[in-house]
Amino acid sequence: MLLAAGAALFFALGAPGELARWQQQRKQIRRLEQSNAALAQEIQARRERLRQLRSSPTQQELHIRQQQKRVRKGETLFILPEPRKP
Repeated sequence: MLLAAGAALFFALGAPGELARWQQQRKQIRRLEQSNAALAQEIQARRERLRQLRSSPTQQELHIRQQQKRVRKGETLFILPEPRKP
């Protein structure tokens, strides 16, 4: 029975080269699913940040000041270089 199933799979895929192609496609699908999951997580984090900005004038002001590198009178601004990405 198992041999028949294996033979059926072999003929369904056409040849051993087809099996390798199928395995590559499965790997690509897994990579894309992982990428999609990471992007979905990033979208969720951005939605949460947007919700915070919409609900808090203090957060809005802080965000704007950081983006435009503005300071209030009497404050000192320190601009640090971006950390290097490996």
